[in-house]
Amino acid sequence: MRLTENQLRVLFKTQGSAVVHGPSGHGKTAMAKSYADRFGMRLLMMPTPNIDPMALSIPHKEEKTFDGGEHHRIITMFIADWISDLCAPSGPDTLLLLDEYNRPMHPHTMNIFTQLLEQRSLYGYKLRENVQI
Repeated sequence: MRLTENQLRVLFKTQGSAVVHGPSGHGKTAMAKSYADRFGMRLLMMPTPNIDPMALSIPHKEEKTFDGGEHHRIITMFIADWISDLCAPSGPDTLLLLDEYNRPMHPHTMNIFTQLLEQRSLYGYKLRENVQI
């Protein structure tokens, strides 16, 4: 099925998430590339089945001092650069393509990308308004 330019604009202008589903080789990725080019957006492609969960975030132990001088060990997350970039207060218009999302992947990876799709946030960081998924 071919979508017109107007249909593409409506599909991605929702400021939410758009899921395009179909068999391999029918132009879903090409459609996203075409849309990004047409509207001057940066395209960030994430081949979801191939992503190592550790590339998304890395747990890190650190010591923290709280009011009153109490020291505690806590676990924080080092956030991947691409996540920080998409959540920064300003930046280029971006189309985040979760390519092959319907393929098998690590459960942690699936949870992270599902959170991005449903809540437009990750680890408490919200995606910028000009980031479309």
